Amino acid sequence: MAIAKPGACARTVPLPTEMPNLRRWLSLCFTFERRVTRSHFLQAGLVLAIIKFAGDLLMVYAATGKLWAPTDYFSPVHALVSTRLANAPLPLLPLLALWALPLVWVGITMSMRRALDAGIPAWWALCFFVPGVSYLFILVMCLLPTDTTNALPVDEPRPYEPRLPGALLAMAVGIGIGLA
Repeated sequence: MAIAKPGACARTVPLPTEMPNLRRWLSLCFTFERRVTRSHFLQAGLVLAIIKFAGDLLMVYAATGKLWAPTDYFSPVHALVSTRLANAPLPLLPLLALWALPLVWVGITMSMRRALDAGIPAWWALCFFVPGVSYLFILVMCLLPTDTTNALPVDEPRPYEPRLPGALLAMAVGIGIGLA
């Protein structure tokens, strides 16, 4: 809601509560609450890819003195470990994996919601995990229009249903079991 200054015609001053861009963006990325259109999918994907690359670049350079390249994402992990990261300190790989976890969460949740928005089954989001196929899947998700024939009502996020903490706890438990 905006407050009109006394004596001013149509001039309004926005309240801080009207600036929920960060909260909306976090809701879009980390919850299952909002629909993901192709423009949301593309924008979030580009921003997160840049953030992921910058983090990987900094960690790999700090640990090895070598520069990480965007083409390294096309190589299988075992090839990177035996060549590019051959002399890397032992903690680097777990650190890279931990750094990737929130981005994987965002990628899979947004992919599922984008698939549903495009009118295809959510299980297609599993393509996100298939090397090589994932890039084709992302491209297709950016191109498919919203399915208006079976459109779900657009709901505002429901703050009284906090699902993120439970989901993060489940991920942490899964990681702990996997590392044990």
